[in-house]
Amino acid sequence: MSEHTTNPAKIPDARLYVTAEDTFMSGWGTSKKMVNVVVLPCMSEKEARVVADNANCRSDMRGVAISHERPVEGVTINGRPVLYSVMDRLTAARWYTVGGFRCSR
Repeated sequence: MSEHTTNPAKIPDARLYVTAEDTFMSGWGTSKKMVNVVVLPCMSEKEARVVADNANCRSDMRGVAISHERPVEGVTINGRPVLYSVMDRLTAARWYTVGGFRCSR
């Protein structure tokens, strides 16, 4: 499960953040009329690479990025506001596990 927010201040502090647009969740449910962006806080570069590799293996993730900066407020993608889905090691352990997702790309 993830926590949904439009307020980046609610995203936990971390050394790095992996983000990706979730094309499956965007535009419906909690994300109606919004773009859903997953945010996965990471404590090390090694961990961020594992998370990013897993995100890149998923066909529903687009624009996977690693950043030292927390996502910012007021972001839009193609004119639609962003809803952040924040996941962590406890709520989404598979994302933080080497080979957590089988690559389909």
